[in-house]
Parts: sequence; structure tokens; C-alpha cells
Amino acid sequence: MTRLVLGGAAVLSLLTGGVLGVSDVRVLLVIPALVAFAGLLVFTYRCPARAMTLAFLLIPIAGTKFRNRDAMEAVNSVVDGQVVLELALYALIGIMTLTIMYATRFRWPRLTLTARVLLAFTAFSATSALWSYAPLLTIVRAAQLAGLVLLTVVTVTAFGASRVTRAFTSAVIVYLLVCAALAAAFPAFQGTTTDHPGFRRFSWFSLHPITVAVYAGIALVLLATGIIYAREGPRRRRLGIPEVLYGIPLGVILLAANSRAPLFAVLASPAQVLATKVLRLLTAHACVAAARRGVT
Repeated sequence: MTRLVLGGAAVLSLLTGGVLGVSDVRVLLVIPALVAFAGLLVFTYRCPARAMTLAFLLIPIAGTKFRNRDAMEAVNSVVDGQVVLELALYALIGIMTLTIMYATRFRWPRLTLTARVLLAFTAFSATSALWSYAPLLTIVRAAQLAGLVLLTVVTVTAFGASRVTRAFTSAVIVYLLVCAALAAAFPAFQGTTTDHPGFRRFSWFSLHPITVAVYAGIALVLLATGIIYAREGPRRRRLGIPEVLYGIPLGVILLAANSRAPLFAVLASPAQVLATKVLRLLTAHACVAAARRGVT
């Protein structure tokens, strides 16, 4: 009986949408969007761990500039399609976060010092709207930051830091490889930024090459850190492919973006992570040796 009622309601909804769509074509676009949104919510509830990766993937997509836009337009609260898309994606991330909280029976943990600092900075960002030249923009950015902090706290609490880091790494890698492939295959998708000598730096759409280099650098550092701390080491795989091989296209993207600061950071970060691991091992061995001497 329940299936019959649901089926009848679905047929009635489709007929109603078809009748309304005849008079207004926009209705035919809204209905598939609502169906996709409902499907996404069901997917997030049923598979919160996989939905977490999708939520991370939406973050760089929301930050991608698809056309050149004057900075003063944001300050003056000028809204266009790009702004609407960004806000809609961040709202979707927030809804997915709340769904993950419900699906995992989330309970607030005892916050670490890092989490407290992030929450304090988020509160300060919202408060800064009181003296900001563009208070509406400040409030929007603070709300976006709050959504990202909430997503981080929820996912780390529900799935653990290691799993969250791996999911975030996969999301950034997928974003970079897909966008880079589009820019390499279709000139219309290539970036338009050039430096003073006229050298065209690699990017996509209207995203600045420095941002591209930062994304590539983040992915490389996360890959290197995972390989250093993983038990499998260089044999560690992602989607059936050795993680070391992902470093080749990511390195090419980083070099093609021609940005020095992210490049230096990538070169220094793995060395710092490796040095930290070695120092921890040496400290542990020293403590064990001291304890043994104390016992004897």
C-alpha cells in the first residue's frame, strides 16, 4: 500500500510538473534539480563516508573562477551567476554536513586546541563585519569559513583524521587532473593569465595560476606525507594506481603554473615531515634506552 501511494504521488508530481512546464520552461529545469538534490541527500545519508569526499570536491569547484570579475564587484555586493553558483555549492556543502551529522549520530567531542583556534578565528571573522568596509561580503565569507570548519570537525570526529585526509587528498587530485585535462585538450578552457614578459602560465578558466599551483602543492604534500607515514610506503595505492605515479602529473601542473612560492613550499614540506618522523623515532628510542638504564 505504501509503495502504491508513493508511486501515485510520483506520477501526480510528474504530471503536475509537465503541465506547469508547458507554460514555463524553467519548471522543467527545476524538477530535475530537485530530484538530483533529493538523490544527493539520500546518498549522503546512506553513504556518509563517500559523500564526505564529494563534499571536499565541491570546495575547489566553488572557488573556481569561470570568468574574470573585478574585485570591486564583490566589495560592492554585485551578484551574478558565478556568485550564485559559489553560494549554492557552499549551501550544499552545509546541508551535506548536517546530513552526515545525522547519519553518523554525531556528538560534539572535546575540542582540541587547533579546533578551538579555528572556531575563535571564525567568530572573529564574523565580528569583523562591524568595522568592515564591505560588511555583507565579510559575513558571507565568515559563514563559508564556519561551514568548512564544521565539515572538518564533523568528518574528523566521525571517520578519523587519517580517513579524512585521504578523502580530501583524493578530492583535490580528482579536481586537478580533470581540470588540467580539460585545459590541455580544449583551448577554450585554458586560463588567460600572462606574466610581464608575455609568458602564458598554465591554469584553467579564469583561475589564477598561483591558485592552481597552491592546489597542486597541497596535493603533492598530502601524497608525500601519506607515503612517508603509511606502512606500505611507496607501494601505497589509490584507486588501484601507486600513489607515487600521481606525483608526475601533479608536478607537471605545479611547474606549468610557474609559481615560485608554492614550488618552494612543496620542496620544503616533505623534508620537514620526514625530519619530524625521524626525530620522533630518535626521541622514542632515547626514552626507551633511558628507561632501561633506569631499571638496571
